[in-house]
Amino acid sequence: MRENPRLYEMDSPECCTVVEKHAKSEPCVGTDEWCKDPIRVVLYGSSDECRKFRKADPRPSWVRADPGCANRGKGTESCEGTELYCLKHAPSRRECFMFRQKPLLVPAKAGGCNGDIETDERCLGSEEWCRVTWRANLYGSSLSCMQHREWFVKLPGLKPYSSLCAGAKDFNTEACRGSNNWCLDPVRLEMYGSQKACLDYRQYISIVKNRWDYGRAPDSCSQETEKCLGTYKVCNLFWSDEEKKGCASHRASPLELLGIEECKWKGAGGCWELIRDCHKRRVQLGYDNLDVEDCYALRGIDLAHVNQTLKARLFPETRDHFLDLSETIVANATLRSLILNQAGPEIALQVVKADLKKYFQKLNDSIDDIALKAWTHIHADLLRG
Repeated sequence: MRENPRLYEMDSPECCTVVEKHAKSEPCVGTDEWCKDPIRVVLYGSSDECRKFRKADPRPSWVRADPGCANRGKGTESCEGTELYCLKHAPSRRECFMFRQKPLLVPAKAGGCNGDIETDERCLGSEEWCRVTWRANLYGSSLSCMQHREWFVKLPGLKPYSSLCAGAKDFNTEACRGSNNWCLDPVRLEMYGSQKACLDYRQYISIVKNRWDYGRAPDSCSQETEKCLGTYKVCNLFWSDEEKKGCASHRASPLELLGIEECKWKGAGGCWELIRDCHKRRVQLGYDNLDVEDCYALRGIDLAHVNQTLKARLFPETRDHFLDLSETIVANATLRSLILNQAGPEIALQVVKADLKKYFQKLNDSIDDIALKAWTHIHADLLRG
């Protein structure tokens, strides 16, 4: 028989581990608000019955150490925190722990972190927190320490080169290596016993690549995230060219996602921006060590394949089109000079050259639009590979 769920105040401590999609969970909104939801009203019969079904946990909360406590040396739990207090003052650590509510399983840099990895588990994350020698000895082992945490939300499952890794000097982290590789590390295997046991503490990791994000306009999205900055800038935060390429390779190719509207928005890193970046702005963007082909590869594009497609589809069409127009311009200029203006061959040739120069100048001025239209013609062929 299952125990009744507990009552929650609004923004209870459990809410700090809730990921964005669970932000409206009971620990965050509180039981009163939670029970007003029409679904819960139907399920329990009324909001009051929903609240009555829950029970308050009579045990005191687990206390985190207070790094600024003036009475830190006096042995109070509010200053030392539950773990150190039970270690130093309780006759039985096990009874001391069991008399209190369990602490939460939290990822590194969880909400509420006070900035001190020595006193706040939310800063270091439960896994590394439990690997500290004196703490592992306190519980019997690092795994026992982890098992004494409340699994309200599992630790995040991370793919290699996650956006949390960008800019990190130490690549030997779960955010950089990905959870699957991280859980195969000898340290984790010794701690958990197997890769599967390690991954059981983490949320499901989709095998589908993350989408390539074009970023958002600064006035609508100002956070230092991949959603706001865009994949291009996030991958550029990695230190080495190899890591930059690795970051890009773990995102879906831009060609798999590119739409004509994204091409038109210059700030989105669309079609023409991609071409301009790789040919003219590599140094400005921090890719001065890459050649043009590698710049395209960083965006998930095989330049050789693009060139083959251009030659097969675009070049014949545009070449014939431009040649036909050029012939028409030459013919019109010649007729105008020789017949209408009664000019000689030398003058006619000058007129032809002048008209062709105007034509190609106009062509050059509209090259962006031409490139955009050309891209729409070959886009489907590129996707088919």
